[in-house]
Amino acid sequence: MLLDNALEEGHGARDAILSDEVRWTYSELKQNVDRIAHVLRSDLRLVPGNRVLLRGPNSPMLCAAWLAVIKAGGIAATTMPMLRAVELSKIATKGAIRFALCDHRLMEDPRGCRRSFGHLGVRVAFRKRDLETRMSAHNPNLLLATPPPGGRRTAGVHLGYHRTAQSDDTLSQGRDSKRGYRGTPSPAHLSIGDRYIGSPPLGFTFGLGALTCVPLAISVGTIMVEAPQPNNLLTAIQKHRATCLFTAPVAYRGLISQLSQFDISSLKRCVSRRGSVTLRQPGTLGFEATGLKIIDGIGATEMMHIFISASGDGIRPGSTGKALPGYEACILDESGQRLPLGSVEGSR
Repeated sequence: MLLDNALEEGHGARDAILSDEVRWTYSELKQNVDRIAHVLRSDLRLVPGNRVLLRGPNSPMLCAAWLAVIKAGGIAATTMPMLRAVELSKIATKGAIRFALCDHRLMEDPRGCRRSFGHLGVRVAFRKRDLETRMSAHNPNLLLATPPPGGRRTAGVHLGYHRTAQSDDTLSQGRDSKRGYRGTPSPAHLSIGDRYIGSPPLGFTFGLGALTCVPLAISVGTIMVEAPQPNNLLTAIQKHRATCLFTAPVAYRGLISQLSQFDISSLKRCVSRRGSVTLRQPGTLGFEATGLKIIDGIGATEMMHIFISASGDGIRPGSTGKALPGYEACILDESGQRLPLGSVEGSR
């Protein structure tokens, strides 16, 4: 589990997740995760290998639910809030998903999925609703009979979203959730006071990695912003003293016009994904006028997070960077063979 390192190393009192509504330390996050895991196993009768659909905007409870599903031996399928009953039914059919943990404000579509398509028969709402009531009945200190936390056990289904919700999805293993830190600044550049913040939803692996896997793997804080429009994101950066920002090129451009209204002096690093565009955009270069260089990166659902990046003096306009430690990047020909350096494949 991602929480184990922090607690074993004595960091239980450190801030783990912050939002406008709650502030959980690592010890408090673990207690909530354990209670949700008990609800899944004892109340809902989840057995290892069952899929659980998660639905909601970024929030501490959504993050805790994702961790709890894995701890209980389930497979988490985090979905985008914008998907409706028809799209959810396609996901539920593909994944044979029976269980759903859902923000109560977005419960209507899972209900519709059940009424119209017969999926998601076991649904529990959270955000001061049924899930929290059930959690209060469980002692988080009681041991949960869970399957061995083997690194090769399937932990998540990551959905590659398209407009039709028909996509190529990816299964990840438990060990994959600890690999995401490779796509961020080196741990040597981090400090115990770091706090991560960003706009990508947890339903995307960029968001899951940046706002859950990466900060929890290195025992720093993460800030959840439910509606990350520029004003809300800047407000949260100022209020919670965020140090590392993750968002997309278009979002950086959207932040520029409001920068003068906020104190963002706490920011040390800014990370952008799909970034061959990032450093070529005039608007993004305007953001860099603050003195913050944007760390460029390319990632993919299949790889969990960023795998090609550049930071510091390695940042050059028009160049994304180099393969990060543990990864290789190369160009293959039509037969799948590696092309030598300097070769150019003709257009077909």
